[in-house]
Amino acid sequence: MELTPILSKLSYKWGYADDSGDIVIPFMFDMAHPFSNDSAVVEKDGKVGLIDKDGQYLLPPEYNYISGMRYRDGIIV
Repeated sequence: MELTPILSKLSYKWGYADDSGDIVIPFMFDMAHPFSNDSAVVEKDGKVGLIDKDGQYLLPPEYNYISGMRYRDGIIV
């Protein structure tokens, strides 16, 4: 399933929609980046974190930035 970041024009928050346009991850982020290797960088309250395609945090939004992620056998290393 491909998920795409989408902005709510009502709340100005970001969430994710599937290929059918159904909202899969609710509008709750200040910024949302595209998924790569089944994870996406999101921003909330000025901090960034990492979510999976279920919207669960892999890394909570408590970092100033996230970059240079590498994957080995589907695991961030």
